[in-house]
Amino acid sequence: MYTYKQLEDENPLFLFNTKLYLTYIVSFIPEDFGNAYFNKLYSLDFTEINNRSDSYDKHIKPTILKIIENFLTKEPNALLHYVCDSLDGRQSCRKRLFKRWYLENEKKNIGKLTIDYPTKDTNYSLEFLFHTKYYKLEEVQAKVIQQMNEFSEEK
Repeated sequence: MYTYKQLEDENPLFLFNTKLYLTYIVSFIPEDFGNAYFNKLYSLDFTEINNRSDSYDKHIKPTILKIIENFLTKEPNALLHYVCDSLDGRQSCRKRLFKRWYLENEKKNIGKLTIDYPTKDTNYSLEFLFHTKYYKLEEVQAKVIQQMNEFSEEK
């Protein structure tokens, strides 16, 4: 695992450097849906900012997972959301990767919800991570589906 640091920013933002001099950023951006259930919803994102992430490094995964775990420990009522990016057509690969990461490092206190959301252009995979002492899987699923239906009705 790499050493990481939290940057001073209005949103939680973490940075670490790899042995190949790549820089990764992990961010938690607050989302606002205007309702009480999702008042601690964060969009989770991580990226390699040098655009050279083509080589495997076994220390990247545990570093990102530790950042996420520590964030949920400090903010147990946070609900993390991420979408498997479909811009390059590799969203299915990302979904499998994140599923494998979760299963390999499954923590008793971190839950995961996956909702596949088909559109006319592609299939999105909506992923949620949460602290199981604060949220229950069935409730998160029901609230997410309800929110998605409300968004659909507004269009």
